[in-house]
Amino acid sequence: MVKRLALAAAVILGSALLTACGGAKAGGQSRAPVTAGPYRDIQALAGPALWDQIQKAEWFGGGSPTPDGQRLLEALRDFGQLATPEQRRLLLEKYPDGLDSDRESAAHEYEKEAGRTPQETLLAPWLVDGLDGYERTVLDLQTGKVLPAAVLRRALEDGAFRAAYDASPPFLDADFLHAVGALPPTLWNHIALQPWYTDGVSDAELSLLDMVSVLNYSGEQLNIVDNNLYRFVSLKEGPFAVVADSRDVAKARLALETATPILPLVEAFAGPYPDRPLGLWFEIDDTRQYGSECFAGGVDGAAAEIFLATPFCFQRGPMVHEIAHTFFRNDYPTWFAEGVAELVAFHLTGARSGYGPGKGLIDLDLHLRLADDRYYNESSLGSKFLVAAYQLLGPDVMSRFVQQVRPRTMKGKQILDALNAAAPVDKRTALRSLMAASFPPTVVP
Repeated sequence: MVKRLALAAAVILGSALLTACGGAKAGGQSRAPVTAGPYRDIQALAGPALWDQIQKAEWFGGGSPTPDGQRLLEALRDFGQLATPEQRRLLLEKYPDGLDSDRESAAHEYEKEAGRTPQETLLAPWLVDGLDGYERTVLDLQTGKVLPAAVLRRALEDGAFRAAYDASPPFLDADFLHAVGALPPTLWNHIALQPWYTDGVSDAELSLLDMVSVLNYSGEQLNIVDNNLYRFVSLKEGPFAVVADSRDVAKARLALETATPILPLVEAFAGPYPDRPLGLWFEIDDTRQYGSECFAGGVDGAAAEIFLATPFCFQRGPMVHEIAHTFFRNDYPTWFAEGVAELVAFHLTGARSGYGPGKGLIDLDLHLRLADDRYYNESSLGSKFLVAAYQLLGPDVMSRFVQQVRPRTMKGKQILDALNAAAPVDKRTALRSLMAASFPPTVVP
């Protein structure tokens, strides 16, 4: 009896010694002894099975890892105790050849800017499959800290701005991300609730955010977002953002309801909208802009603007006229700049929206300001001439003509030559007679 107890004690003591040396059986599997050296902590984190896999990896080099392998080991070390065994296993699986310096650098930057853990970052699909042009662009732009952490996460993890990057020309640049990043956090809480935001931000949706960002007060921004004072219109080259800014929600919605069906119709006649991703902004107030009830304008690199000062501007004819102006943003003589807007209005409504018959002959290359007394007369003469040409040549010919003229700045003689070239041969004699009655004889082709 004494001998059996002694033997049992010896067995127990032996088991304890084995456990202390790391050789105890747990769950039926032998645990390999922890090695000494630079990877002792990584081996402990990995566990026996994963460490055995690491030792067999080509990048480990029998204890002399490649640079990519060394970076992968450091990543495993960064995972630390908070990572689950599954996350550690996935790290080895996702990077079978080790971790290259490009992705390591991107991961460190992203963790810092987006507030993500190493495991959340390194196991994210956008990083695992390598950095594409869109992801590099976002990270490069983010060096200027242009996006809040939550928006940056949407940008890379969900590809929120990928459509804006893929647009032709690309719409994703520092200016627009700065504008989006400048939106207050309170507004982002409202934006995140919008149905269009949940599936990624297109170039049109990004242009909406950019247009809203120019407002000085968050209350004005919230007014547009919360009251849906914007529309996304389907045009030939993609969606198009239209915003109506007014504290009078009913007037803003009336502007949107009038304008949005018109835009595709104008595009069908005049050609694709220029600078589509920049969008269109309606400014609705009770004062006249530039001495006019309705006015369209804008500057290069910014959204086109239409000012609607009186109820007259909300009618279909005047609305078509002002929208047409935003399609023709190059430099033309006054007779054509106003005349072509009236031409488009006539095409869509069957009537002129404004301007009388005018007196005299058209000054071929005269550029006038709205305040000039001659502006109304030149605009009237140009409108009368182009509508008469439409009635003579028909909508298809005039559509081809305006689409040839619209993309570039042109002088008056160039415009007349283009119209003459677009006309069918059997209509050119009649067209020249019309030109002769509208312009000085010396300029008729």
